[in-house]
Amino acid sequence: MYMRVLIRCDGYGAIGLGHVVRCLVLARALRRAGAEVLFALRESQPGVLLVEQDSFAYQNAARLSDAQGGASWLLRLAQERQAEVVILDVRDDLPSACLEELKKRSVLIVTLDDPSERRLLADLAFYPPVPQVRTMDWRSFQGELHTGWEWVLLQERFRNLPPRRERHNEIPRLLLTFGGSDPAGLTLFALDLLEEIACPFEPWLVLGKAFCHSEALAKKLARSRRDYRILQDVQDMAAVMAEADLALAAGGGTGYELAAVGVPAMHIALTEDHFLACRELEKAGMAICLGLWPEIQKQIEPVQETIQTWLVDAQKRAAARQRGRTLLDGYGAERMAQAIQTYFQQRRPEINEPS
Repeated sequence: MYMRVLIRCDGYGAIGLGHVVRCLVLARALRRAGAEVLFALRESQPGVLLVEQDSFAYQNAARLSDAQGGASWLLRLAQERQAEVVILDVRDDLPSACLEELKKRSVLIVTLDDPSERRLLADLAFYPPVPQVRTMDWRSFQGELHTGWEWVLLQERFRNLPPRRERHNEIPRLLLTFGGSDPAGLTLFALDLLEEIACPFEPWLVLGKAFCHSEALAKKLARSRRDYRILQDVQDMAAVMAEADLALAAGGGTGYELAAVGVPAMHIALTEDHFLACRELEKAGMAICLGLWPEIQKQIEPVQETIQTWLVDAQKRAAARQRGRTLLDGYGAERMAQAIQTYFQQRRPEINEPS
């Protein structure tokens, strides 16, 4: 079905690239279904580069004309492009009044993993299986709420994966990955943590396109007693993950990817939301939540003990390996695109009239 869709998200060094990456997964599913998709991004680099690589049109406002999350810019853009669906994946101060104005124009509003009051004005709200959704006040919400493992947005490479072969490496391979830009410097912290691990392991370090600590990392690698294999701007993360026995990673979307591949992972959560999401992965038997980043820095030794335990215990890793493969099939984007189409077609007939 033809729909004009506007996706508002951001991706740059200070916040990482996760929002743009998952919005691109959804955008591709919508494009395959016949939608016309336009991206609206606040900053110029590097999120725009990802959008360009996927051949999507975009509008960029490096300096917004108002302080309210670019509300006037977004409204103007939606009107100029005659957007019929607006998808929001932002963590800025975009006010609810902006969504109210979009609703007056009969624009279908979709929010992704939104903890703010904006979610109450959405027609469709999507969330991974995180406990905070259950504690939010939804009494004034009149749209459709979708939450669960089946709505997790994973790139196409994470679907139809071959059966995970059992690894029996004498020296376990540890994958380190901390997002597209790693604004908090978790990569540097991880190298310090691992210097004190006594057992042998093979470290593979993945650096994202926007990694912003190159100089400091080079100094640490030069002093390290371990030999790191460096992988930068990886195009097929599923294939790289499939080669790992264990991972040390940031919380967020990477956790779902690792679980889908069948790699037990130890997660450092940067935010409270990420912490709660990591705990859900842990409860499902797919991962280990090491804790919140500020707290981890105060309890280095227990964290190192946990890492070493998982490195030396192959049976513990094997037990966690299959859980993610059973809960995450990689088709969340298709389900989401279908839900948007269905709502657009059946429940909002007024926006299907020819322009």
